Amino acid sequence: MLWDNGILSSVASINQIGSLSILGASHKYLYTSLINSGTISQNISGYTLFLNQSANINNSGIYEFQAGEIRNAPNSVGVFNNSGTFRKTSSGLSIVSVPFYNTGTVNVELGTLLLLGGGSSNGGIFNISSGGTLEIKSSSSLTNNTYFLDSNAQINGTGTLMISGGFLELARDWAFPTTTINILWSAGIKSSGTVTNPGSLTIQNSAYLYASLNNTGTITHLILRRSSPGTVSSLSLNQSANINNSGIYEFQSGELDNEIRNAPNSVGVFNNSGTFRKTNAGTAIVSVPFYNTGTVNVELGTLLLLGGGRSNGGIFNISRFGTLELKSAGATLTNNTYLLDSNTQINGTGTLMISGGFLELDSDWTLPTTTINILRNAGIKSPGTITNAAGLTIQGNAYLYASLNNTGTIVQNLVLSNPSDRLSLNQSANINNSGIYEFQAGEIRNQVDSIGVFNNSGTFRKTSSGLSIVSVPFYNTGTVNVELGTLLLLGGGRSNGGIFNISRFGTLELKSAGATLTNNTYLLDSNTQINGTGTLMISGGFLELDSDWTLPTTTINILRNAGIKSPGTITNAAGLTIQGNAYLYASLNNTGTIVQNLVLSNPSDRLSLNQSANINNSGIYEFQAGEIRNQVDSIGVFNNSGTFRKTSSGLSIVSVPFYNTGTIESVMGTVSFYNSYTHNNANLILKSGNVSFTNPLTINGGNIEGNGNINATITNSGLLNPRYVSNTEFGRLTINGNYTETNNASINIQLGGNTAAVNFDQIDINGTANFDGTLNVSLLNGFTPTLGSTFDVLTYDALNSLSNLDFTGLDINSTLQFLPQWSSNKLTLKVVDKSAPILAIAPTNVVESESHSGTKPFTFTVTRSVNTTGTNNVNWAVTVTGSGSNPANATDFAGGLLPSGVVSFAAGETSKVITVNVQGDTTVEPNETFRVTLSNPTNGATITTATAIGTIQNDDFIGTSGPDTLAGTSGADAMTGLAGNDTYTVNNAGDLVIEALNQGTDTVQAAISYTLPNNVENLLLTGTGNLNGTGNALNNQITGNSGNNNLNGAAGTDTLIGGTGNDSLNGAAGIDTLTGGVGTDIFIFQFSQSTSAALDRVTDFAIGDDKIDLLSQAGGAINAPVAFTRAANSTTTNINTIVTNVFTDANGATAGNQALGTNSAALVRDNSSSTYLIINDGTAGFQSANDLVINLTGLTGAFPALGTIAVNSFFV
Repeated sequence: MLWDNGILSSVASINQIGSLSILGASHKYLYTSLINSGTISQNISGYTLFLNQSANINNSGIYEFQAGEIRNAPNSVGVFNNSGTFRKTSSGLSIVSVPFYNTGTVNVELGTLLLLGGGSSNGGIFNISSGGTLEIKSSSSLTNNTYFLDSNAQINGTGTLMISGGFLELARDWAFPTTTINILWSAGIKSSGTVTNPGSLTIQNSAYLYASLNNTGTITHLILRRSSPGTVSSLSLNQSANINNSGIYEFQSGELDNEIRNAPNSVGVFNNSGTFRKTNAGTAIVSVPFYNTGTVNVELGTLLLLGGGRSNGGIFNISRFGTLELKSAGATLTNNTYLLDSNTQINGTGTLMISGGFLELDSDWTLPTTTINILRNAGIKSPGTITNAAGLTIQGNAYLYASLNNTGTIVQNLVLSNPSDRLSLNQSANINNSGIYEFQAGEIRNQVDSIGVFNNSGTFRKTSSGLSIVSVPFYNTGTVNVELGTLLLLGGGRSNGGIFNISRFGTLELKSAGATLTNNTYLLDSNTQINGTGTLMISGGFLELDSDWTLPTTTINILRNAGIKSPGTITNAAGLTIQGNAYLYASLNNTGTIVQNLVLSNPSDRLSLNQSANINNSGIYEFQAGEIRNQVDSIGVFNNSGTFRKTSSGLSIVSVPFYNTGTIESVMGTVSFYNSYTHNNANLILKSGNVSFTNPLTINGGNIEGNGNINATITNSGLLNPRYVSNTEFGRLTINGNYTETNNASINIQLGGNTAAVNFDQIDINGTANFDGTLNVSLLNGFTPTLGSTFDVLTYDALNSLSNLDFTGLDINSTLQFLPQWSSNKLTLKVVDKSAPILAIAPTNVVESESHSGTKPFTFTVTRSVNTTGTNNVNWAVTVTGSGSNPANATDFAGGLLPSGVVSFAAGETSKVITVNVQGDTTVEPNETFRVTLSNPTNGATITTATAIGTIQNDDFIGTSGPDTLAGTSGADAMTGLAGNDTYTVNNAGDLVIEALNQGTDTVQAAISYTLPNNVENLLLTGTGNLNGTGNALNNQITGNSGNNNLNGAAGTDTLIGGTGNDSLNGAAGIDTLTGGVGTDIFIFQFSQSTSAALDRVTDFAIGDDKIDLLSQAGGAINAPVAFTRAANSTTTNINTIVTNVFTDANGATAGNQALGTNSAALVRDNSSSTYLIINDGTAGFQSANDLVINLTGLTGAFPALGTIAVNSFFV
């Protein structure tokens, strides 16, 4: 039967038992079910057999499907039921778009049979010949688009099974045929059991697995196309499906993902116990956990294990052009690890890349000889130690959870612009490098609570520009090469015999990571070497040296909050720069160059000397800005025997003692010495800069040279030279302070023109000048001054009257010479004719007190020299303007007028005296000054010194109502103290001390013999002269000096103290206390002035040395007693009873009573050990108003025994 056009329809099913050919170039329409038990051949290529009104085809015979399509018309739900034989016999495509149910046999002999409508096979057989393809595909989405094979279904042959859409659903456990069937899988497989592939399986594009897949054959996973631009095709494991490979899994490209695209929460894994191959270029990704006990061969391209996993004894072979990449699929590192046990092998010459998560090792582990790269957010963990013996590259943010021993090569290149890009040491992991560690960029640091260190015994290299930071302690016993950029050691550490090589373009920076300097040190032992021409920068913390140390020949910079420590001495023989706040805990010897540039605007920016560290400079110390100071309790000094140079504008301060035996140069700005400054045969050179001294400056030899300002009071024993030796210009040297010379001093003045500081030298003293040295004059540049020219070479505010200079170089030529002309504020060199007379005024007797009345003459001498053959007159006048802060006025001179006159020289006369009479008064006023000035010389005379100064000293002093100290002049002064306890200094016999009664307790300190005036209580003799001191009617205290003094208390109850020297003390009237002091002293007693009713006391009588001298009642000298005995000790302390008993029995050594005779003396002790000397005058018996009774205390020497005593042992 032939059906080549139109519709086949019947009210009942059609049974086809013969032969039916469906042919023709048109669509065919079946409106009733067709039951075939015969043979049907369908060949309508390009056309379709439509099943209408749910017509079915039930084949139990033979249905040969050569070409065309079988499909349902709209709204039709027809199916194809095959229980016979269904054959695909021609090339090309034949499509069954209706559900296909097979319980018979399907032979795909040639071409492609596409089952597009789903269906099932219950015990059916599919035979696919080598030229045939059975394709199962979904016509729309995957939902319910499945083809079901029960457990009895068979697929045989050598052709191709293609699952290209929808699902191939298998009943329970299912094994693909063992024949060499090619399964092209780009759709899905479902099973409630396990699917086994013992043959060949190809996965193309996106595929879905809803069952665990055991592969014992070969699976090829490749990508033919992308689902859309930029997307990645994937094999998705759903419902926790696993892939268990014990065969060969060739992963060319694509993605294995544990994502359930329609059903999340899948936890499938890939278990490899066979061979897993990555065989083409590009990246293949395994995003599910990958467990390897077999072999992984990365032959080409990149295999990315993105889901973690583990290798237990597995092998990874990475070829030269292959990369095995381990990466975390999650955003964080938590639980994203790939674990390798100790039996795992990684072989080959390719690259192992850890780009996320962790490579976790279960014990001590040696990294493979592949090239290893660690990228961002990746790391290595191990409970043991990791060894790298080959190549390891660290990039991005990396983590180390195990100590790393490197015997190979490590390259670290992190991006510091990303704050999180660091190599972090965790759990106190250390890096021990005995190989090569190339640190291109990034940072090595400890995580929180980790205390890892870097131990370098190999070679550590910094090889790229930019900054590389080591924030962990760095211990170096090997070699560090800083070839390019900056290597920052931020975590402290130590070098024991290590070597640091710093290239020309490299910087080694030592810095404290903490906010303070405490414990932030880098220690170098004495065997450490620092070589090269680069820069060593200490920018925080301390460079600590273990002994005497010579800094390297590199350029050394010390920056803010940094310093150097050593128990020995540090030597800088090259270049050292100090910036910011710096600390020195060791003496520093500089034989090279130091540049100090600190910012004084920051109060803490100082170079601080600690623990009495000194700076000893014999090289060049360039002090641009800042301060050098001692820390608390430090007593460091700066010793300069080289060149100390101030080179920048602004202020630089030296606050430590500065000892200069070398050269100080001030080129710009001001250098100020706040502490002591010692200048011994040194040079102080001003090159347009300034120097300031807080303390007076003493120049003990050497030079002060140049053009600039010195702010100091100066005493000079060296050379002042406004033009320093190497300068071709003339200069002005300004001294802001008083200036004093010794006779060893000299001043060099060079003249080359007529303008000061432009072409002749000048010294400007803003203070009082006192010259006593030599001024050396020289002409430069062929300059010859003309007659009458003047040069103000020295200027000053005031001139000490004792100033004097010697001059050299005053001769200009045979007819001209320089004539020094002194005035009150300058020294002028005037060009004069050598034959002209020269006049000068000098003080003779011009510092005097004015006296209290009358006049006092002040004298001045005018001299004439050079030519004295003719006559000359010169006017003189007293002026008071410009005469200091307290000028005199006309009332201070006789007649109330300022004196003036004319000095006349006759032929041959060389000297005249001017007398100025000063009027005396009793007005209290300050010391006043006046000037005598010469003017208008006649007959061609020239004045050299035109002015002399006189000083009228005040000699009238009045105190206040309180305690005053009044010191007069060297002349006769009147001093009135008023109320209060006043002290007077007397040094002239004409001094007058005036005190009123009861206006305090007053003291005169006298350097001359002196008698106290009325109402003054005490006298103190000063100096060492042999002086006399006498009291008045008051109760006086009179104290001697170290000379031999005669002290007399006069009336009153007095205390006399001799002091040192051999003194004579006479208390005179009154009850007096006499202390001789050191020396041989004489105590003088006058009869009637020390009686039993008012006895005197001697406090320190030295028996055998001190003596008693007696005066008569009238005060005349008398002889010593004729007899002297010691009476028996008294049993009473009553002085009257004692005296009575002695007069009764004066000799205790003889029995009976031996009365005290006339002109005799006796010594007696009472029962309290008080000693008394009793002397009878020329009248027999005791005369209470006249006989002497003296109390002797403080006795020294041998006390006489009872009985007779030698008179000369006690008396003169």
